[in-house]
Amino acid sequence: MVNDNAMLASQLSLVPLTRASLVINLKRLLAVTMLMNFGALAAEDLKQVLLESDVISIDRRLKIWPECVQGTFRQTSSNSIEMCLDPKDKAKRCEFAVNDALSHTGTYRVAFDFRVTTIDSTDSEWHSYFQVHSFPDKDERWRCPIQALELHSGAFRMFNRWDPTPVSITKSGTCSGAENSIQSRTLFQDLSLTEGDWHHYEQVGRLASIDGGELTVTIDQVEMATIKGPNTFNDQREPFLKFGIYKPTSWRSEQPLCVEYRDIQVTSGDHSNDTN
Repeated sequence: MVNDNAMLASQLSLVPLTRASLVINLKRLLAVTMLMNFGALAAEDLKQVLLESDVISIDRRLKIWPECVQGTFRQTSSNSIEMCLDPKDKAKRCEFAVNDALSHTGTYRVAFDFRVTTIDSTDSEWHSYFQVHSFPDKDERWRCPIQALELHSGAFRMFNRWDPTPVSITKSGTCSGAENSIQSRTLFQDLSLTEGDWHHYEQVGRLASIDGGELTVTIDQVEMATIKGPNTFNDQREPFLKFGIYKPTSWRSEQPLCVEYRDIQVTSGDHSNDTN
């Protein structure tokens, strides 16, 4: 695409500027503009797929913000989508965010099926597949996610962070630390899942930065963690969800990382009697 853009641009400069050639130039300029903007359509394409398919259902108005390189995602069925992160693209993420998905009041449920194509036990660099994130308030830095489901050295793990402070103190990075007000816990670690198989993830909870918080996480109907107490940041805006691959660390392989999701569900209300 870059070579095509350069070729068309050079052709524009070579055509003599007569009345007839002006029309040709304008048409070629339009072609250059369309080619240059094609890559930017990736986000809108992904957003359209998500809005028009059965991949995700939520009992609130969908507010989706995608970020993927063109050609790194595809709809695999009416209710599933595959997203990949390729080292040659030099991108940190192929994700989409669902804003205003969770409320600070009341209970909620997030459930989805996922499968990954590559689980490399020799890769000591982590990457994530699902996050609960939070918008910073005024005079506050972006912080590490409230929750993160990660793959590290071939095993899955999950963290939870919280902070009752209205403006987080982040003297030593943006996660938990000795000089920070952010605190953290490991929900689970060293979980082995089968490469290429579908797995069911589900969490039910109530968000709270001080008291009254609840969180239960299950994978394949096995309870991985249950906590009571603070489990989120003390922020004005509601948290948002992120699906896809986030890899801020270096690459150990030239192979892309891919994850497939299906039947993403986000609902609010009492789910204590829900069954899978």
